[in-house]
Amino acid sequence: MFNSYASYNELHIEKPELFIEKPIQEYTESDIVRKQAIFYRFLNVWLAAETAYSNGMISEATYLITLADAEDVLNRTKESGAISLWEPILAKYTFLADKEIIKFIAQKIES
Repeated sequence: MFNSYASYNELHIEKPELFIEKPIQEYTESDIVRKQAIFYRFLNVWLAAETAYSNGMISEATYLITLADAEDVLNRTKESGAISLWEPILAKYTFLADKEIIKFIAQKIES
């Protein structure tokens, strides 16, 4: 989980242009694929954090930091209209509907 966060942070440094939000109407097909790939990485890390917290492997503080990061990402993508790119991702994981992070993402999409 921490290696994924570290690699994600390095990507921010090496390719900041991938993380500059722009209106969804300006996305190319490549932008959409890239953005969804980033979302998959987020989802993997967030699910790992939820599982680790549920199993007592990380502290509540670490888990709350993860949730704060998730909220920040989702708020920024909502502002750009890119929040809709989460819908097909969640549709693939209906079997995870009971996970708190899945509920959290779904709530952000709906609100």
